[in-house]
Amino acid sequence: MTHGKMFERLKEAIMFKSICSFVLVGFVLIVASSEAQAQESPAVSGWAELEVQSKGSEQKAQVATLINFAGNGKVGGYIWAQTRPGYSEAYAGATCSPKSWLQVGAAVGVERSGDATSPRVGGFAWIGKDRFSNLTLLEGAGSGFWYKNQTSVSLPKGVTASLISQRFAGTGPEIEIRVPKTKLSVRSSVLGQDGGPTYKIALRFNF
Repeated sequence: MTHGKMFERLKEAIMFKSICSFVLVGFVLIVASSEAQAQESPAVSGWAELEVQSKGSEQKAQVATLINFAGNGKVGGYIWAQTRPGYSEAYAGATCSPKSWLQVGAAVGVERSGDATSPRVGGFAWIGKDRFSNLTLLEGAGSGFWYKNQTSVSLPKGVTASLISQRFAGTGPEIEIRVPKTKLSVRSSVLGQDGGPTYKIALRFNF
């Protein structure tokens, strides 16, 4: 192995550990905030999960977390981070809820894709009422444009059914089931596109 390749692998390892450390720090802050506000409406919410994805003979796993800060009134903030072999990203931004059924957000951050480190921008729009909701996610700059749209309906006994459309993965159904008496949920999806279906399963911790 050449010194150049060794150096690149070292940089990738450092980036991976940095994102993992970011996620760990987020967990510590979440736990501390949750304990401090045990008797109040939660100002911090979100989730962290391990997802495994399979397409053909290729399998890969990623760790991701989303942290929401309620803020004051209609304005809040959020942090997003994820890491998988060959790619990591993290960004933070502001949210605005002009109506109870509408929330939008925009964020800036950084990504590591292959050997390149570059800026990354993201945003979302959520609308929802009663049992129905729709979430649109957009990302750009860096490694290029990406999107995900999720239309969901909440069913009895902690079940959520969704229709997902995601760039590079395809379109298809997803089911998320809350584990009774815990903060855990399991979600599974099958997204179809040219080149064959993409199967996903994830274990999520909700806070």
